[in-house]
Amino acid sequence: MVWLLFASILGPVSMWILESRFSLFHNLELIAYDWHLKSSPSEPPDARLVLVGMDDQTLGHLGLPSYPLPRSIHGKLVSELERAGARVIGFDVMFTNAAPELLQEDEKFQAALKHHGNVFSAVQPLFGIVDGHEELSFIEPDYRLRSHLQSGAINVPRSFGSSVRAFQPSYVDQRTGKRYLQLATLIIAGMEGADDVIPEIRGSFKLGSINAPLGQDGEVFIRYIGPPGSFKPVPMYTILDGSWKTRLRPNFFKGKTVLVGRISSLEDRQLTPMGEMQGCEILLNAAQTLLRNEYISRTSVVVNFILRMIMSLIVALVIWKRGLIRGWQISTLVAVGWISFTHLIFISTRTWFEMVSVIISLAATLVLSTLVENYFVAATFQRFMPSWVAQRLLTQSESVASMTTSQAEISVVFCDIRGFTSLSEELSSDKIENLMSLYYSAGERMAMQFGTQLDKFVGDEIMLYFDDFERSSRRQRKAKEHHAIRAVRWALSMQSEAIRIHSLGATDGRPFQIGIGICTGIARVGLFGGEQRKQHTVYGDTVNIASRLQNATKETGKPIVISESTYIAVRNVIDCEPIGSITVKGKREPLVVHCPLKIKVL
Repeated sequence: MVWLLFASILGPVSMWILESRFSLFHNLELIAYDWHLKSSPSEPPDARLVLVGMDDQTLGHLGLPSYPLPRSIHGKLVSELERAGARVIGFDVMFTNAAPELLQEDEKFQAALKHHGNVFSAVQPLFGIVDGHEELSFIEPDYRLRSHLQSGAINVPRSFGSSVRAFQPSYVDQRTGKRYLQLATLIIAGMEGADDVIPEIRGSFKLGSINAPLGQDGEVFIRYIGPPGSFKPVPMYTILDGSWKTRLRPNFFKGKTVLVGRISSLEDRQLTPMGEMQGCEILLNAAQTLLRNEYISRTSVVVNFILRMIMSLIVALVIWKRGLIRGWQISTLVAVGWISFTHLIFISTRTWFEMVSVIISLAATLVLSTLVENYFVAATFQRFMPSWVAQRLLTQSESVASMTTSQAEISVVFCDIRGFTSLSEELSSDKIENLMSLYYSAGERMAMQFGTQLDKFVGDEIMLYFDDFERSSRRQRKAKEHHAIRAVRWALSMQSEAIRIHSLGATDGRPFQIGIGICTGIARVGLFGGEQRKQHTVYGDTVNIASRLQNATKETGKPIVISESTYIAVRNVIDCEPIGSITVKGKREPLVVHCPLKIKVL
């Protein structure tokens, strides 16, 4: 359980670190945000906001080849809108050119601005590099217009493919220190005469009736009312020639805020979550967001991290209680539920919960928990069968039922405690348990030392076998020594271990001896059993002889008895004492056996 809890913590933490280093995860979250926004119901434009479009038809009616328009025409537009009752006029235009030939044009424009008194335009952003850092500054409109024309910034922050999702309500010129309201902010503040008030910026942006929550980078998310074209533009030429009066209501512009902007299929178009949109329409969406004080709020980093932890903990607990399969099932349901929940909450309350990062953290926890659980499953398997068998069962795609046995030359070893029945009667159960633990642990340790693992315990009997490979729980390699030599080495080492166990007082001074039988030959190796239950072991005449030789240690009085086939394989390395021929149960012909004594000094 501790490891699963650790995985439930490590998953969210690791994903948080990855997100801080790689933009991919942030970009995926923005894609989810775009999906939320695009799936939201469309809203009608606020009746107080009007878009006047400088379109290609306007150029045709004016007989001009291209934009920009003469400033006298802008002056006429201001005058016409003033007569129509427009309260605020904003130009998505930068009047920064101060050429002498524009003097007469500027005078007409300046007179119209002065008369209306509530007209705003855009300042031109300028990016430069100072001491290796990017510096933002602004170029204000022509000085001849400046005294009657307030200016706001129009550059908006972009992220992931330049998609416009948010804007900063104000900017600071890093060269002069002067603060400029964003143009959308400026025209909304101008509606209530708060355009010259210093905003309060402390976690939110407050200016007049505006109270906009700020994101981590000081941004306000734009609550787009619908797809491109939601704000229907009034062609500029209809205002200049007065034809709007027949197309629209006579008081259509009365008390309204008008934004004048370029309408073109080729110019000033930017990518938004709703699709490609005119820059002036983006400004109007931002203005409506501020005007209605209806904002998209984003949950904090702390809240998102807590949510990740809760989801991850749920996964870990399910895996702990119900296992991996149920853990994957519940995780899938939780992920689908979280996607649905975040989407419904966004649509109904405009609250943006992180979706992708939580699901990725959930997946990371699931993978880590699965790895941890597999590790412990493998460790458990290896307590009941050799590790290479457990590894095969866990990694190969074939079913247990389809696994077949194979024939191989091996050396089979049986080891038994002499007089175990008497020891069991004379020693307490606790001491018997301790004795068996020392005995089994010694056999296991020696098996690992000589490149194999115990096959099984049967009461006080140990069974194992050696083949052409040296195996551990982590690797397998071709053995340098013949498997019969390693089997006899194990037997000699176990005799030494028996002496050590006796010296520890595990038998309260009573004798502790073991008998070992070894036979080398052909046997069947693999999984044996019925349809419902199988176990790994070895079968064949070689196995039967090894078991009989272990019993023969009682009759011969020798601690280790090996077959003739084993002796032939080890005689050049190990000194052996001939015992002679013995008859064992199940064999009509006598068997020639030997007793290994020690390793030869070569």
